Amino acid sequence: MALRARSKISKPIQTLLPSWVQNSPEMPRLLFEYLKQATSGKTHMEMSSKDIARLTDATYAMQRTAVLAILGVAMLAAAALLYVFDARPHVMIFGLAAPVLSLGLGAAAAFLAAWPKHK
Repeated sequence: MALRARSKISKPIQTLLPSWVQNSPEMPRLLFEYLKQATSGKTHMEMSSKDIARLTDATYAMQRTAVLAILGVAMLAAAALLYVFDARPHVMIFGLAAPVLSLGLGAAAAFLAAWPKHK
């Protein structure tokens, strides 16, 4: 098992090692130039509109997931508190008070909607 893992790691290193050795004399100069540009504020970053759109979509999806998960937790906490502390008589459905059952189902729906969808 360890031999297989070692061979999986060593093969890419063996293929890349010659280019690393060939380019190693350039590295100190390239690193110095990059650091000089970074400290003077001359580094340049480019993003295409596709990258920005992808980041926007990912941010929207994460916000939606967070809001739905928080909503689910709040509804579940409210259902638990009603179940424990509410002494008023309610319509019973499946042995649970209707408000507790509706909050529990709402929490389940929010958790299912917040569940990440894999593409």
